[in-house]
Amino acid sequence: MITAFTATGQLHPEFNEKFSALVTSLDQEVILYCRTANRTDMLGQALVNQLGFTNMSHLDGGIVEWTKQGKPTVPYSK
Repeated sequence: MITAFTATGQLHPEFNEKFSALVTSLDQEVILYCRTANRTDMLGQALVNQLGFTNMSHLDGGIVEWTKQGKPTVPYSK
């Protein structure tokens, strides 16, 4: 899991480095999610349109909608 945005909505300073280390191919499957899907929608579009990624998805409605539908979650641990 990589944090893409800071609490103020800015791109996290370490995002590019961490993303590049984990995602090594333009066709690698990537699933983005955030609280309500607004930020990941924009990020996903940028990754596809500007960088050429071809297998990008985001969680429609974000984690808010996911939990509202009663879908399972697990606590994050480092």
